[in-house]
Amino acid sequence: MDNNQTASAQAPVSSSIAVEFVFNEDSKQLHAVLTPAASPSTVSINLLQKTLQAKGFADFDFPAEILTQVLNQMIRGKSGKLIIASRRDARINLSISEDKMLVILNSFAAAGGKSIDTDMLTSALEENGVNSDLCDNELMQRVYAEQTMQDLDLVHGKLPSHGTDTQFEALLGQGESVIGIIEAGTALLRRTPCTGGENGQNVLGEVLLAEAGKDIAFDSNFQGVSLDSQDDNLIIAAVKGLPVYSPNGVSIDSVLNLSEVDIKSGNIDYQGSVFISGDIAPGTEVRATGDITVKGTIENAHVMAGRNIIVSGGILGGESAPEDDGSKQLDNEQQRALIKTQLSAGGSISAKFISMIIANAGANIEVQEYINHSFIDAAGQLILGEKAGKGRLVGGECHANQGIVANELGTESGIRTLVFAGEALSLKKEHKRIDECRNTMTEDIFKLSMRISGIRKSLKGERPSAEKRQLMDEIIQQVNDLRDSINDETDVMEDIDEKMLSVDAVTVEIHKHIFANVELSINGESRRFISAATAGVYHRSEAKVVRRD
Repeated sequence: MDNNQTASAQAPVSSSIAVEFVFNEDSKQLHAVLTPAASPSTVSINLLQKTLQAKGFADFDFPAEILTQVLNQMIRGKSGKLIIASRRDARINLSISEDKMLVILNSFAAAGGKSIDTDMLTSALEENGVNSDLCDNELMQRVYAEQTMQDLDLVHGKLPSHGTDTQFEALLGQGESVIGIIEAGTALLRRTPCTGGENGQNVLGEVLLAEAGKDIAFDSNFQGVSLDSQDDNLIIAAVKGLPVYSPNGVSIDSVLNLSEVDIKSGNIDYQGSVFISGDIAPGTEVRATGDITVKGTIENAHVMAGRNIIVSGGILGGESAPEDDGSKQLDNEQQRALIKTQLSAGGSISAKFISMIIANAGANIEVQEYINHSFIDAAGQLILGEKAGKGRLVGGECHANQGIVANELGTESGIRTLVFAGEALSLKKEHKRIDECRNTMTEDIFKLSMRISGIRKSLKGERPSAEKRQLMDEIIQQVNDLRDSINDETDVMEDIDEKMLSVDAVTVEIHKHIFANVELSINGESRRFISAATAGVYHRSEAKVVRRD
């Protein structure tokens, strides 16, 4: 009942009309019945409200100013019957999201009728097929207390908790290789089994199945290791050697230990890993299918590793490096001719410093102090100075597919330094080559198919001779081989397309200085610094090499 209705008639007045409030159970409406009174009586809005309160009608839904209308009609002495209010139970509206994971409630408080209680809310949920067990009790109590709610997220479904795949933990560190020889019995790799997950359900109680994790076994083709006798999920070393990790396995490489490699030892070619406690002397060659670890230096030698090359000292090549005063600089071909040290690694290369060498790595190349007048090619990143070193890159030509991190590029004397990051150009070239190759093979298939068709027509329904049958079989085999080759090339092209999506993420990050005469190329776009430039992160943007803000 609106208390504002008292504003127009606070003072009692005399009326010859009596009023009776009558509630109709069928229509749920409250009537004011006005009839002539035996004698005049005093009436007012306040008196009408008190009467309604006393009869239990005060909480009904009254239109605005309705009691003023009743009072005015009584003052004018008019009899009649007016509908002045209605009784209304509380209402609940529930809506379910399209994905059936949320129930939204809108509720409206009662007007003299039944309020929202546990029975009413539970019934509404059940009528909509909602699993009431998913309801938040705190939210339900809030609905009971406030009665009128708008867009309340009342019920949330439970998403399935998918299982986790089998996990493998390298116990001696991360990465492809662990530096150092370990003893038999050393714990190497722990396997954490997959989990099955936990099903969820939507608000209608429908089960949402969880996906079980993928069960992955230890690789079985590794040597020098065994399962722990007390734990089937733990691999230990069976022999002394060098641990080498793969994504879900580990093996122990046999290790050739040498004090140094020189004229006395001769060249080394070893199936496994090589550990050299001293130097690799000029004029020698070391090859290994595993890691090559050198505690000293490498000078004027050829070193090739199937995995990583780890050098505690430096790597030197060439009779003499060009002077840094800028007075006499050699071009790249002249520099290459002077170089006598070449390194090749299927994995990474790391060293304290590098000077006048040719090196390529299938992963990162990491150097603490500097790279001088060298020709470097890394399939991963080129990283200089990350471990508190000088981190300088001077002269020569360096390529790194996944970007470069260094403290300085070039020198104050302006030595020409070529720096390339990213592989967009090579990827595009390879993409074009594969596309042309597939087109050629498709044309060859068409020609061979036409040849088969011609042979079949010439037979005119007769059986082919043994010679022709053999010829047809050979042509069909050629067609099948070409189709297999096309599929293989298509797989390679898809890998290239995936790599191309990430080329714009390649950066060259310089922490201190970029000096004049540095030429920086990122994914085919080049920039030559004619004067010293601000350090920062450089990347390719809109066909330019720019510094990131």
